[in-house]
Amino acid sequence: MSAKKAVKTPAPAAKAPAAKAPAPPAKAPAAPAAKAPAAKAPAAKAPAAKAPAAKPKGSAVEEVKKKVAAKEFEAKDLPIFLAALEEFSATNEDLKDELEDTEDVTIQFNVPGVVQAYIEIKGGKLTAKEGTKADADVTLEMTEEVGKNLFTGETDAASAYMAGDLKIIGEMAKAMKLRSLIEIAGEALGFSI
Repeated sequence: MSAKKAVKTPAPAAKAPAAKAPAPPAKAPAAPAAKAPAAKAPAAKAPAAKAPAAKPKGSAVEEVKKKVAAKEFEAKDLPIFLAALEEFSATNEDLKDELEDTEDVTIQFNVPGVVQAYIEIKGGKLTAKEGTKADADVTLEMTEEVGKNLFTGETDAASAYMAGDLKIIGEMAKAMKLRSLIEIAGEALGFSI
């Protein structure tokens, strides 16, 4: 019997408390830290805040209409105009038909020191982007005054070209296709060209 008492006494006293003591302190701080980011998960609803920015479909069209009506359209507004053209092309049947008959083309717009943007017509669809497109088929470079007035019908493209205020780099025929697109959209956007 004395042998049994000696075996029972050392085993529970030495191993059990030493193994349990380090484990809980290491896991206890880790669990709250893991829950803190989980609590921040609702803050990840920031993409939901982007929804209002994407929500105003057609807002570029409305913004251009307001600027043209108030005679506040400026060259720096060119990307808004092109975005309105893109939005309008998705809903207007005449513009859709015109785009379907248009060969694929990229037209770059440069107003040095003010803005750069481009439109791309591909497969009958028009997309507009701010920035530059290195492999554009046609580049229209214009003064700020021409950039301000060309798309509202206040400046004639032919006159601006003859005066050197509008430079066309690339195929003139592809640049002229833009005129028909703007004529169709112009009525809806509040101007004639």
